[in-house]
Amino acid sequence: MKIQLPGRSQQMLLILTLTVMLGITIKPFCASIANLARLVYCRTSRLIGRRWLL
Repeated sequence: MKIQLPGRSQQMLLILTLTVMLGITIKPFCASIANLARLVYCRTSRLIGRRWLL
C-alpha cells in the first residue's frame, strides 16, 4: 500500500531519505574532506591574510 502525498511533499521526503542514506554512507569521507578543507583554509588565510578571503 502506497501512501499518497502531494507531489512536493513526496519529492521532499524522497530527497530527505536519500540525503540521510548518503549522509550515513559518506559521513567519514565528508569528515576527512572537511578537515582537509579547514586545514587548507587555515594555511591559506595565514599566508594571504583573512581580509582577502572574506
